[in-house]
Amino acid sequence: MVNLHHLACAAALIFGAYAAMLAFGSPGAVIMATGLPHSRSSGLEQHQQTPFDPVTDITAITSRLQCGDVCAYGKGRAWMPSPPQCALVWLRLLSSCPATAWPPPKEPPPDLLDAYTMGGQIARGEWFFQQRYSGKQAFAPTWEPASLDAALRAPDVQEMSKHVQPSYGLSVASYVEEVLSKHRSAVQGKAGIVWGSERPWAEVLLARAGAAHTTTIEYGRITSAHPRFTTATPPGLAALMITSPRSWDFAFTYSSLEHSGLGRYGDALNPWGDMEAAVQTWCLLKPGGIFFLGLPCKDARCSQDELVWNAHRFYGPLRLEEVFTGYEVIDTVRPANAGIGKASVIHVLRKPW
Repeated sequence: MVNLHHLACAAALIFGAYAAMLAFGSPGAVIMATGLPHSRSSGLEQHQQTPFDPVTDITAITSRLQCGDVCAYGKGRAWMPSPPQCALVWLRLLSSCPATAWPPPKEPPPDLLDAYTMGGQIARGEWFFQQRYSGKQAFAPTWEPASLDAALRAPDVQEMSKHVQPSYGLSVASYVEEVLSKHRSAVQGKAGIVWGSERPWAEVLLARAGAAHTTTIEYGRITSAHPRFTTATPPGLAALMITSPRSWDFAFTYSSLEHSGLGRYGDALNPWGDMEAAVQTWCLLKPGGIFFLGLPCKDARCSQDELVWNAHRFYGPLRLEEVFTGYEVIDTVRPANAGIGKASVIHVLRKPW
């Protein structure tokens, strides 16, 4: 039986090929922009003389976008080339369809285990979920302007929570507010990206800290009619970046990257999903842009890495080194009251160039 969503995903990929061709000027330029060779031609001139076949040519590109081309663990050497191939990153994200098999496996597949555990260096735990979400509507599919405006006007976080419920409770919302207050200059009057927000609690806190606009990227589809809050899916973001490249002043994510690539939410299995998201963020930021990155740690010092299949990852020195590649760490704000294990530690990163 044909999976209509995956058929739509393939159609979006073909559209993306045309969009990329228009954005880069020619199919040859698409190949050159991604840094990938192409078997049908030995040079740009021959590319321009060869009719562009969207199915054949885009397959030739994406079939080579294995994770080893854009990501690999090992001090980031293969993961963040210099300069980063952001066009390739967006083509790969454009082709990121939901998982074809459901439910997800109860253990990491044997052929991916080494990659998931960084060569056996990361401890393993078990906590299994199957919450199919990718490609469907979000848990909060409509963000109502009236509720958002009331939350923005609220005198404090507790009052704000009556209109927009914080996903991780009042203590975490207060912690995030503290971090944003400390780094208010990074968001005040500026526009940013938010990764993985089911409810607009982080977006409201950013707006209360002075952010002019946020664009939320989420697996599930969300509709927002509020002028300060825009939403998109990952493939939609990729199509935007291919057809109309732009950059943002800051990015924010809390308790999102640790799930990437584990299949819990119906996303495809990808041992490097969190690393890829960090590079995607790098490609979205302006030089000097700030990335507020909230990741769970097992203790206050983030001293131990662990893969808890398929719930999440805990971040220690091994995985943090990879995720931080290409950034400067300018601050780490540890939660005073939220409690490690229930709250992520927020690292404040800067894109240096």
